[in-house]
Amino acid sequence: MLSFIERFGARPAKIEHRLEVVRGMKRDADHLYLQQKYSEALDRLDDVAKELDDLQVQAAKARRTALFWVYLTEWMSIFATCLLVGAVVWSLMVRKKLYREAGVTTLRREA
Repeated sequence: MLSFIERFGARPAKIEHRLEVVRGMKRDADHLYLQQKYSEALDRLDDVAKELDDLQVQAAKARRTALFWVYLTEWMSIFATCLLVGAVVWSLMVRKKLYREAGVTTLRREA
C-alpha cells in the first residue's frame, strides 16, 4: 500500500517511520520468545498488532487523500469539457438563425 500511496503523490514518510518502530517491537517480541518469556512476548505481539491496525488506518487515510485530488482533477477536466462543448453547441444554435433555409431539391431524370 505504501508504494500505491507514493505513486499518487502522498508522502508515506511518517508511516514508514512508524513501521520501523513496529519492526523493532517485533524483534523484541521474538527475542523475548527465544528467552522463553512467553507472556511478555505475547503482550509485545499484542502491542504490535494494535500498532499495525493503527498504521493500516493511517495508510487508508493517506490513500483517500491522494485519490481525492486525482478524482477532483478528473471531475474538473470533465466538467470543463462539458462546458466547452455546451458553449460551442449553443453558439452554433444561435448562429443557425443567421442562415436562411435551403429549399428542397429534386433530381432530374434524363431519358
